[in-house]
Amino acid sequence: MAKKVLGFAQLATLIVVLSPSSIYANVGPGDNAAEFTTLCQLISLAEGAAQPPAATTAPSAEYDELMRLNMTLSDEAWHDMFIKSKADKTWHDAIPATAKDPGGWAEAWPTWRKAAEELTQEDKMANIKSLNVNAANPKQKAMIITEIRKMADAAQELMKKRHTLDKSIEKPPQEYAAALKTLAYGDKTKNRKTVTAADAFKGGSTSFSTDCGGAAASNKIKTVAATITCLCHKANTQNEDQVCGRTVKITTNTWTVNGAIGSAGVITEPLGFCSVEQGTDLTSSEITAILRQLKSLIKVTSNDGILGASDNGSCDADKTHGICIKLTNWAADGKVDITKLEWAKQAVELAKELSRREHAAASAAEIDSAIRNLHRQAFRTTLYTAHIQHNPHQTATPLDSTSKNDKGMEDKKKECEKHKNNKTSCTNAKCIWEGKDGKSDTEGECKPKDGGKGTAQTNAGTGDGTAGTGPNCASQTKKEDCEKENVGKTTPVCGWRIGKDNEPDKDKEMCRNGSFLVNKQFALSVVSAAFVALLF
Repeated sequence: MAKKVLGFAQLATLIVVLSPSSIYANVGPGDNAAEFTTLCQLISLAEGAAQPPAATTAPSAEYDELMRLNMTLSDEAWHDMFIKSKADKTWHDAIPATAKDPGGWAEAWPTWRKAAEELTQEDKMANIKSLNVNAANPKQKAMIITEIRKMADAAQELMKKRHTLDKSIEKPPQEYAAALKTLAYGDKTKNRKTVTAADAFKGGSTSFSTDCGGAAASNKIKTVAATITCLCHKANTQNEDQVCGRTVKITTNTWTVNGAIGSAGVITEPLGFCSVEQGTDLTSSEITAILRQLKSLIKVTSNDGILGASDNGSCDADKTHGICIKLTNWAADGKVDITKLEWAKQAVELAKELSRREHAAASAAEIDSAIRNLHRQAFRTTLYTAHIQHNPHQTATPLDSTSKNDKGMEDKKKECEKHKNNKTSCTNAKCIWEGKDGKSDTEGECKPKDGGKGTAQTNAGTGDGTAGTGPNCASQTKKEDCEKENVGKTTPVCGWRIGKDNEPDKDKEMCRNGSFLVNKQFALSVVSAAFVALLF
């Protein structure tokens, strides 16, 4: 079979048919779908009355109760400063002339005055009375007062910061939903079924070229609804009824584009394809994202901007040219200014306000949590301080005890010195007689039993029988009397012997404490036992 060769004319015709300009000559179905889908997000939020989450409620009850608790721990003079007349039960609303303000009182006065007045209201004192601070011991109460004052002061500082945030979060959430309705439909009372051309376009509708074109600085597109109408309408001639999507087919309403919109259905029919977002929080980030996406869809030609599909750079509602919005000087130096659309400018401001609210609400929530935590801790201070013991009898320190012993020994020394010329009277006074040359009964020294050192020993002798609780060996001047001290005892307590190196008068034979060696041996046995325990 012979091959058929195309002629020049046939080949040229085929090239024309297959060229991009011939394939994409007309605006087709779905060419404005991306723009419509983006704009529909705002309609969906408006229809669902989206609004920001409500800010947390300030913990006024907890704060006021903490202030009352702090006030109850103040003295009576402080309470009385706020009372204008006890008889009339009136209070000073400002610092009285009789009070001297050291600084900072004026700002805190309303809080203090309120707390002072509420102390007289029984229904507000139940929790405070149940705390029963007065049952605490003095040390506990001092600690409780200190800690609660610190907590009250911290709470006041936090509440001051909280009040600075109020302006950013006091606007009711539903007002943000109303603002969204306004930028969507031009009237907060309208919706996608009731919006009209007079609502959607600035000054109402005139014609397609006027409504959807012109200078960026003076365009008539003041709502989201108007923007969708310009992109998705069905013109009376050369129309594309599915330009905003194959499922977004305009079948009922037609716009005679050389004149004004004759039926509200031209606007409402395409809006009906947008879904309704119920229970969605309105956030700054969402609005910003929608605007950013829409801005990215605007094409730049010279200094002009085009939103929608255009085949030849014009926008006249004719599918062979362009179904779009073209604004002159919308993109000076290639930079698109989306806020030239009135509704977009409102959306930018709405996003900024929402952002401020979101940050303030987050800070307020943290502060509210901190104040509630301070309140909770304040009402647990009696538990936190329960371990603090108070012993009113434990007033003397070891140093005090030593001082008392020293004074007692000084008095004893003076008493003994009165008997320095008589051995008998010296020993009768329970003092130690040291005769001259160790023999005289009329010349010598009469001393306290511990040698006047001012220290008391217990459970261990010193070798001379002067231990405060040991046997009175040193008072025995005769050997036989010394040995009598051992009668009835399993271990000798006294002995007539020469002194050891660490005993007084070590070269003198006298009655000495015999328990010295025993106690030292006992101590040694304890150390030895401990050492053996370490080995095993």
